[in-house]
Amino acid sequence: MSELTLKNDMRILSLPCNTTAGRGLPILCLILDEIA
Repeated sequence: MSELTLKNDMRILSLPCNTTAGRGLPILCLILDEIA
């Protein structure tokens, strides 16, 4: 898992594409992963 932290404390995560990778993460993180 890779994580990019912006100056406003927003974090962008890169996760592997499997069913358990994003478990327990906010929906916003998963949406940003799909956009990337």
